[in-house]
Amino acid sequence: MSRSDIGNYLGMTTETVSRLFTRFRELKLITGSGHDVQLLDIPALTRQGDRAAAEHF
Repeated sequence: MSRSDIGNYLGMTTETVSRLFTRFRELKLITGSGHDVQLLDIPALTRQGDRAAAEHF
């Protein structure tokens, strides 16, 4: 999926998806480039999502 497709699916802008990917790379939660992304720490990614959802709602 492209960042645009991911954004459309999640209801986010492409820029937000790109910022999240950058943050996740910095936190060593994902690796990869382009369309190839490897999830390195799924439990930590889940916690990030739970935290973001709590802040949003």
